[in-house]
Amino acid sequence: MMGVGINGDNSRSALLTVGAEIYKEWSLESSMVFFTEDYKSEDGNGGKVKTDSDVFFFTLAPVYTYSLTQNFDVYGKAGLQIRRANTKTVFSGGDLKKDQKHTGTGSDIGYTYGFGIQYTTTQPIFADSRLRVRAGADWHKGFNGNDGVGTTDKPVFGFQAGLTF
Repeated sequence: MMGVGINGDNSRSALLTVGAEIYKEWSLESSMVFFTEDYKSEDGNGGKVKTDSDVFFFTLAPVYTYSLTQNFDVYGKAGLQIRRANTKTVFSGGDLKKDQKHTGTGSDIGYTYGFGIQYTTTQPIFADSRLRVRAGADWHKGFNGNDGVGTTDKPVFGFQAGLTF
């Protein structure tokens, strides 16, 4: 499935999810989340700070699906994630005679969990593939307690569509 997400800071992300049924209501899914996070602030002395981060999450989670009707399901998932962020920060103004630029990368391992609802068509769209549309909320957290760029207490609300095989 492919789709878009709305992050806790109202930025947008691109989502890609692949998965496989393991046993009856259980499946295993892997998702990739890509987004850019921008942050601006002032230090109170006329100085400004601008941070741009490119963030990538890779998740792997077992998913439990409960059928509400023939077409509608609710699901819940919990699993592991890897986060990678490339950050560029520019300090300007205030006591500085020229802009100072800092770049860095960060990565860590954490956990993810989420839930949502999905609709799957009854009739095949192509061969034996059916269209699936999903709406859900996912949280991404770091194990180290010092959550980094892209991790927050706010969920990523995702909307995805794809084919089942």
